[in-house]
Amino acid sequence: MPEMNEYEYLDSAPEYAQDTASMINWSANCEWHNSPYALYLDLIGESEERFGENLTTSVPSLGYIELDKLAKALTEYANRPNDIRDWLSGLEEIANAEIYS
Repeated sequence: MPEMNEYEYLDSAPEYAQDTASMINWSANCEWHNSPYALYLDLIGESEERFGENLTTSVPSLGYIELDKLAKALTEYANRPNDIRDWLSGLEEIANAEIYS
């Protein structure tokens, strides 16, 4: 696979992860701990597994757009949890490579 940055990875998300990618992109407009993405990672158990703790300290107050994006991403996860976890791992690898390069 050619090297991609985080945004290219999100833009080229497979069909089964389109709504998840959209939610992650939207979350860039929010404070990290109050973002739909942080809450999503908490809800699917990834934050505890990857970071050793929940990312949100309290349930963030989300607007209707954020709730819609979160709901669609959770539906994708419910339909294909292993594929979504693998896809998120790829995103994390790219993000870590960008941080440490």
